[in-house]
Amino acid sequence: FRLPDPPARDAIETELIRAFPERAEEIRRGLAAGEVVDRHGNPVGEYARPVKGEDVWLHIAPPPEPEVPGTLEVVYRDGDMVVVDKPHFLATTPRAGHIRQTALVWARVATGEDELVPAHRLDRGTAGLVVMAVHPRVRGALAGQFQRRAVNKRYLAVTKLPEGAPRAFERRS
Repeated sequence: FRLPDPPARDAIETELIRAFPERAEEIRRGLAAGEVVDRHGNPVGEYARPVKGEDVWLHIAPPPEPEVPGTLEVVYRDGDMVVVDKPHFLATTPRAGHIRQTALVWARVATGEDELVPAHRLDRGTAGLVVMAVHPRVRGALAGQFQRRAVNKRYLAVTKLPEGAPRAFERRS
């Protein structure tokens, strides 16, 4: 958590509770247990005052999320990348109400690779292959392939069509 700049007159505890009012008790417990730390890993006391440019680290457990059905399969893995088959309705990366129930978190758990990062994304409702970089040194190269459209992607949509529509058609873009 980045503390206000210029520093507020209030204690760090007050700043954290102002930012996360619904987690006040959790923050107080974390401060009392020495689980809120500065950039050096030193516990921040509950009455400590903010210092200009200081960050503090704390873990606030994410709220419960609805479980996404399906599994994430690792289809390819080498020293630089992991390719996973993401099921429908699983977000690619954490955001909004989806933190644990994401392809990134599932892939990190499945592979044990804590620095894994997707090189691209698929919409939550779309199933398919997602390429993830294992190391920071290859992230830019992999993501660049997708940004420059050097990767050929193919989507298949299966849907119920209105009466009289053609049974199948192909659209390319």
